[in-house]
Amino acid sequence: MGPLINSAKKEIMLSDHIIHVTMNMINDKKLLISALSHLDKAVKYLMENELRNAKKPVPSNRELLKKMFSEVYKGPKYILDIIEKIHEMMKTQEKEQICYLKERNLVIITNDYKTKVISEDEIKMIITQLKEFLRDKK
Repeated sequence: MGPLINSAKKEIMLSDHIIHVTMNMINDKKLLISALSHLDKAVKYLMENELRNAKKPVPSNRELLKKMFSEVYKGPKYILDIIEKIHEMMKTQEKEQICYLKERNLVIITNDYKTKVISEDEIKMIITQLKEFLRDKK
Protein backbone atom coordinates (compact mmCIF):
# COMPACT_ATOMS: atom_id res chain seq x y z
CA MET A 1 0.00 0.00 0.00
CA GLY A 2 1.41 3.36 -1.02
CA PRO A 3 2.03 6.31 1.27
CA LEU A 4 -0.66 8.40 -0.43
CA ILE A 5 -3.29 5.71 0.19
CA ASN A 6 -2.19 5.51 3.83
CA SER A 7 -2.45 9.29 4.11
CA ALA A 8 -5.93 9.21 2.56
CA LYS A 9 -7.03 6.51 5.02
CA LYS A 10 -5.66 8.55 7.92
CA GLU A 11 -7.57 11.67 6.81
CA ILE A 12 -10.78 9.67 6.45
CA MET A 13 -10.33 8.17 9.92
CA LEU A 14 -9.77 11.66 11.37
CA SER A 15 -12.92 12.91 9.69
CA ASP A 16 -14.84 9.86 10.91
CA HIS A 17 -13.66 10.44 14.48
CA ILE A 18 -14.62 14.11 14.38
CA ILE A 19 -18.12 13.31 13.11
CA HIS A 20 -18.90 10.27 15.27
CA VAL A 21 -17.08 11.07 18.52
CA THR A 22 -16.07 14.70 18.90
CA MET A 23 -19.29 16.18 17.46
CA ASN A 24 -21.26 14.21 20.08
CA MET A 25 -19.33 15.94 22.87
CA ILE A 26 -18.84 19.40 21.37
CA ASN A 27 -21.40 20.79 18.95
CA ASP A 28 -19.35 23.35 17.00
CA LYS A 29 -19.45 24.38 13.32
CA LYS A 30 -15.66 24.36 13.17
CA LEU A 31 -15.68 20.61 13.77
CA LEU A 32 -17.93 19.99 10.77
CA ILE A 33 -15.72 22.24 8.66
CA SER A 34 -12.65 20.37 9.93
CA ALA A 35 -14.20 16.99 9.04
CA LEU A 36 -14.95 18.30 5.56
CA SER A 37 -11.39 19.60 5.23
CA HIS A 38 -9.98 16.16 6.13
CA LEU A 39 -12.18 14.56 3.47
CA ASP A 40 -10.92 17.12 0.97
CA LYS A 41 -7.32 16.16 1.77
CA ALA A 42 -8.20 12.46 1.48
CA VAL A 43 -9.62 12.80 -2.04
CA LYS A 44 -6.62 14.93 -3.02
CA TYR A 45 -4.33 12.09 -1.94
CA LEU A 46 -6.47 9.59 -3.86
CA MET A 47 -6.31 11.69 -7.02
CA GLU A 48 -2.54 12.16 -6.71
CA ASN A 49 -2.05 8.43 -6.17
CA GLU A 50 -4.07 7.56 -9.27
CA LEU A 51 -2.10 10.03 -11.41
CA ARG A 52 1.24 8.74 -10.12
CA ASN A 53 0.20 5.15 -10.84
CA ALA A 54 -0.68 6.22 -14.38
CA LYS A 55 2.77 7.86 -14.72
CA LYS A 56 1.22 11.30 -15.21
CA PRO A 57 2.42 14.62 -13.74
CA VAL A 58 0.62 15.75 -10.59
CA PRO A 59 -0.46 19.40 -10.85
CA SER A 60 -0.74 21.60 -7.77
CA ASN A 61 -3.81 23.39 -9.17
CA ARG A 62 -6.91 21.69 -7.76
CA GLU A 63 -9.10 22.16 -10.86
CA LEU A 64 -6.41 20.74 -13.14
CA LEU A 65 -5.79 17.85 -10.74
CA LYS A 66 -9.51 17.01 -10.81
CA LYS A 67 -9.63 17.20 -14.60
CA MET A 68 -6.56 15.01 -15.11
CA PHE A 69 -7.83 12.51 -12.55
CA SER A 70 -11.18 12.17 -14.33
CA GLU A 71 -9.35 11.46 -17.61
CA VAL A 72 -7.17 8.73 -16.06
CA TYR A 73 -9.58 7.17 -13.55
CA LYS A 74 -11.25 3.90 -14.60
CA GLY A 75 -12.92 2.90 -11.32
CA PRO A 76 -16.49 3.34 -10.07
CA LYS A 77 -18.20 6.56 -11.13
CA TYR A 78 -19.48 7.37 -7.65
CA ILE A 79 -15.92 8.34 -6.64
CA LEU A 80 -15.95 11.11 -9.25
CA ASP A 81 -19.29 12.28 -7.84
CA ILE A 82 -17.89 12.27 -4.28
CA ILE A 83 -14.85 14.27 -5.36
CA GLU A 84 -17.06 16.82 -7.10
CA LYS A 85 -19.40 17.06 -4.09
CA ILE A 86 -16.55 17.58 -1.61
CA HIS A 87 -14.94 20.13 -3.92
CA GLU A 88 -18.20 22.10 -4.20
CA MET A 89 -18.77 21.97 -0.43
CA MET A 90 -15.28 23.28 0.23
CA LYS A 91 -15.59 26.06 -2.37
CA THR A 92 -18.91 27.17 -0.90
CA GLN A 93 -17.65 27.09 2.67
CA GLU A 94 -14.41 28.95 1.87
CA LYS A 95 -16.07 31.61 -0.27
CA GLU A 96 -18.91 32.59 2.05
CA GLN A 97 -18.50 34.46 5.31
CA ILE A 98 -21.71 33.69 7.17
CA CYS A 99 -22.19 30.16 8.39
CA TYR A 100 -23.66 28.59 11.51
CA LEU A 101 -24.57 25.19 12.89
CA LYS A 102 -28.25 24.30 13.17
CA GLU A 103 -29.42 20.85 14.16
CA ARG A 104 -25.98 19.42 13.33
CA ASN A 105 -26.06 20.86 9.81
CA LEU A 106 -23.77 23.59 8.55
CA VAL A 107 -25.92 26.39 7.13
CA ILE A 108 -24.08 28.75 4.80
CA ILE A 109 -25.54 32.07 3.69
CA THR A 110 -24.20 33.30 0.36
CA ASN A 111 -23.54 36.92 -0.58
CA ASP A 112 -26.86 37.03 -2.42
CA TYR A 113 -28.64 35.70 0.73
CA LYS A 114 -29.30 32.21 -0.53
CA THR A 115 -28.76 29.37 1.89
CA LYS A 116 -26.82 26.18 1.33
CA VAL A 117 -26.83 23.34 3.82
CA ILE A 118 -24.10 20.78 4.37
CA SER A 119 -25.58 18.07 6.52
CA GLU A 120 -23.75 15.87 8.96
CA ASP A 121 -25.52 12.85 7.42
CA GLU A 122 -24.18 13.80 4.00
CA ILE A 123 -20.64 13.85 5.36
CA LYS A 124 -21.20 10.51 7.14
CA MET A 125 -22.38 8.98 3.86
CA ILE A 126 -19.27 10.25 2.04
CA ILE A 127 -17.03 8.83 4.77
CA THR A 128 -18.71 5.43 4.46
CA GLN A 129 -18.38 5.39 0.68
CA LEU A 130 -14.71 6.37 0.80
CA LYS A 131 -13.98 3.70 3.43
CA GLU A 132 -15.59 1.06 1.22
CA PHE A 133 -13.63 2.26 -1.78
CA LEU A 134 -10.31 2.22 0.11
CA ARG A 135 -10.92 -1.26 1.48
CA ASP A 136 -9.95 -2.64 -1.93
CA LYS A 137 -7.00 -0.29 -2.55
CA LYS A 138 -3.42 -1.40 -2.14
